[in-house]
Amino acid sequence: KLLMIRKLNVAVSDRYSILKKKAMYELPWTYVPATCNPDETNDHQDIPQFVHTIIARPYGDNPYPAVVDNKNHMLATNVVRDILRANGVKMGCIFRLSINMLVTVDPNNSWGARHVDHGFPHKNLLIYFNKPKTGGNLRVWENTYRVNEPRPIWGEYEEYQIEEDGAVMFDGWNYHQGQGPTTFNDRRVFMIATFTEDQYAYAT
Repeated sequence: KLLMIRKLNVAVSDRYSILKKKAMYELPWTYVPATCNPDETNDHQDIPQFVHTIIARPYGDNPYPAVVDNKNHMLATNVVRDILRANGVKMGCIFRLSINMLVTVDPNNSWGARHVDHGFPHKNLLIYFNKPKTGGNLRVWENTYRVNEPRPIWGEYEEYQIEEDGAVMFDGWNYHQGQGPTTFNDRRVFMIATFTEDQYAYAT
């Protein structure tokens, strides 16, 4: 048993409920045609998604996390902090915070590309605001990202069947992929936070 995915307890607090309502019914979305830039992956599978960025990842000409949603970033950050603290996990710097939505896809091509979010050490936290009728699962692979090395020969993976108001955490250097819903007119809405547990590594 691989045990790469750690399931976390989620207390459905008032602010969690407020954020969930916003995610399910109120936030605007940006359509993204693929999980990954095709130049960064040789996977022959991927699916589109809708994204609401709260804190943009450091990337390219912006080598620092940047707040995009000034209205909701503190609410979302506090929800992340509440969940991590309740599960005994320290939170240092948040590198990325985004609410994503996957909609119904072809059951024969339902998985996003295997990827990592950053090319530096980090942890991934996924919080699920709903559960699709079918599909919508998460896979975390035993293969890990190596800087300046080619994509790995794929080994084993651990699969998590998502739960409404559930959360999981795993090492961000493990390749992972999400599955879209496979029932007509369904969706999968979730929040992604990437962060460091070291509260001092990025302090100045």
